[in-house]
Amino acid sequence: MSDEPQIPVSAALDAGTYDVVRKRLDAVAAQLLSEVNALNERRLAVFGASLTTLLATEHIRTEHNCIPRDIVAVGDRLVLGYQVHLGLKSTTSVADVFAELRFADGVFHATERTLFTGAGFEKDFSELFQYYKDARL
Repeated sequence: MSDEPQIPVSAALDAGTYDVVRKRLDAVAAQLLSEVNALNERRLAVFGASLTTLLATEHIRTEHNCIPRDIVAVGDRLVLGYQVHLGLKSTTSVADVFAELRFADGVFHATERTLFTGAGFEKDFSELFQYYKDARL
């Protein structure tokens, strides 16, 4: 027989189970954090790093009230695609959905549309909005 006093199994489990599990989880979390930090340091050594910071914000004005859907930089231009509700207008044109902008003097300026031109593109675009009334970007 053992010299240690016998503690009922259920009382021992109830008293220490949470603490045991919590300590194990804390140890595993600390080890995982250490490994992630080491991996990140190796990634930075191999690939380098560049910080992304927000320099400013700017409002973009369009001809119609709209909901922006996508924005992309193409060369020195910014292309904004948006969802617009035109009301009484019966057809939707390319200019009603896409805006080409150029940033100058701290403001976005609308520019002449050169990216979304061509008879084929305009025909496909008008057919899309003609046959699918609920079409949206």
